[in-house]
Amino acid sequence: MNSLNKLSQEIIPNEKEVNLEITNLFAFKVADEITRMRQRLASMPSDINGITQLLKSLDRLEEELMVLEFEMPVLLNMPFDDGMTVKARFIPSESMNPGEKIITKIIKPQINYKGQLVQIAEVEVSTGD
Repeated sequence: MNSLNKLSQEIIPNEKEVNLEITNLFAFKVADEITRMRQRLASMPSDINGITQLLKSLDRLEEELMVLEFEMPVLLNMPFDDGMTVKARFIPSESMNPGEKIITKIIKPQINYKGQLVQIAEVEVSTGD
């Protein structure tokens, strides 16, 4: 291998690595938007025209992420465990039992790629005092 080829391989990134990085960035953005849209739709009255179709569209987007081997585990309304790998903000709630901790808002979704955690979720956890 001549020195010019060697230098170009050091400077120009591997095309597969670049494509994977672009795919990852795109998947993260899509996952963030899916999460935001689901939360907005959840706060709207269910009798608004078109909500069912929008929810089905979001399901299809999630399915496409799964085809690319990205997964967004469901955390919303799940009990919070101190051993979870999440960035949590705790909000006291009078409507909860003492010691109870429930994830009530997803700020940024958890994303797994091929079963491995690649983005830590940011969540709000409602806690009983």
